[in-house]
Amino acid sequence: MHPRSCAAVPIALPHPTRAHLGLLSAAALLGACDPDEAAARRSWLHTTLVLDNQVFLETEPELTGGKLAAMASDPYAYFRGSVGQYARDLAQAGAPGYLPTAYLPAEAADVALVGDPHLENIGTYRPAEGPLVLEFNDFDAATYGPYHYDVRRLALSIAVAGRVLARSASDLDEAAQGAAVLAALRGYTEEIARLADGAPPAPILSDEPDLATDTILRDLFKKADEDGGAREELADYTALERDPELETDVRRFQYGEVEPSRVWRGGAYEQQIHEDALAPTSADDRWIIGQVMRSYPATLAAPLPHQEEQLAIKGVARRLGAGVASYPVRRYYVLIEGPTAEVDDDQILELKQIFDPMLVPGMDEAARPRFTDNGQRTLTLQRALQSGPAVDPLFGVGHAGGLRFRVRERTKYQRGLDLARIAERLADGRFSAGDVAELTRWAGVLLARSHARAPKHDGRPAAPAIAAAIAADPEGFLRETVDFVAAYAPVLDQDYAHLDALLADHGPRLGYFAR
Repeated sequence: MHPRSCAAVPIALPHPTRAHLGLLSAAALLGACDPDEAAARRSWLHTTLVLDNQVFLETEPELTGGKLAAMASDPYAYFRGSVGQYARDLAQAGAPGYLPTAYLPAEAADVALVGDPHLENIGTYRPAEGPLVLEFNDFDAATYGPYHYDVRRLALSIAVAGRVLARSASDLDEAAQGAAVLAALRGYTEEIARLADGAPPAPILSDEPDLATDTILRDLFKKADEDGGAREELADYTALERDPELETDVRRFQYGEVEPSRVWRGGAYEQQIHEDALAPTSADDRWIIGQVMRSYPATLAAPLPHQEEQLAIKGVARRLGAGVASYPVRRYYVLIEGPTAEVDDDQILELKQIFDPMLVPGMDEAARPRFTDNGQRTLTLQRALQSGPAVDPLFGVGHAGGLRFRVRERTKYQRGLDLARIAERLADGRFSAGDVAELTRWAGVLLARSHARAPKHDGRPAAPAIAAAIAADPEGFLRETVDFVAAYAPVLDQDYAHLDALLADHGPRLGYFAR
């Protein structure tokens, strides 16, 4: 039996048209908890976190400890790292997230899903030509399933982020946090209706006239353009050294910390958490990289001019400290020659291992045989959900034995939304609660356009099916999604507190010992 969280109790909700969301605090809910239910939930969380991370606890125990400690950093980090718990809670009857939708005809149950759409999985890309474009940037969990799964995940991310950001902004009160959630939902539903009427799902560009009032996205585009143009990725991770034999400068990776690591402490335990570092590679690493780089070029959307020369390897490194859910995943940086033999246009590729996606509640089982492996799944769905292959010409996948890797260019033109940066600018008055709501509206629009671009599993367009599911009662769909967020956000708060206690009691590896 799934342990029902004591935080998942009925909550009186305002109507969405009031533009706010009355979320009770976890502290208030915990006061009414049954101690036995709380203990059962904590035990369930302990078990499922070990199961979800067992492959890493066996192969990368130190990095897995870093992941679990990083999840305890703040509620949004916990949200990012606990997607497996979220999926279970939505799928199993009696679980705190099990709130079936009234807006799901069969035609809208096989939509191509981003899989894990949340604010920090939104970022910029620089196409080969033209302005920067806004896209979702992590499709490791992409799959097919009911459209509302993505909508709920995005809305929940905004609720969690709102409470984290509220620490830095006096005007981001409960009403403003609720307005941000509703802005995303209205952005999604209104855009889906527009797209179902035949409007094209155009990319969101940095020169988009309608972005004039969105300070946060303008800041994101500006910073990406500045850092990308300065080739900051080369400055951060490499250095030029004089080669006496060649009598010329050569570029090499610089191992060590780019950003200082930090130390988590709890109970009698402590754990290093990498922020951004490069480490030397082992012989096994180098074999994997070689195999991936041999198989990857065949998956490029279009051949590169002088492809063999451009992809010539000049250096390799293990990247540490990226992501939350993917923190212990094998992630390599490969320094390649670039378009010419000049050192100034060297490029960095990121090779990131791909695993199975989580099980999406209601997912059409017939969708599984469509892809031969996780590489093909990620490649196909990312290209379908993004605005076109031109946004990342070096994107592809490669394999090494049974391992599959996503390959992309590592450039500062690709810059993700960062809650820490938003919080700083809220604190100094450069951003406001209104800017947060405008950002989340665009996040809803982006999700709608992503869903509309990709064919459903049956090959038909998704926008008409989704729009038809919502059209009869759009306000009801908003209320239902708000109900879900209001019921489940406190569950995340409680589980976050449980994780803190589990780490203090059992250590950053949750008491697991490799077999």
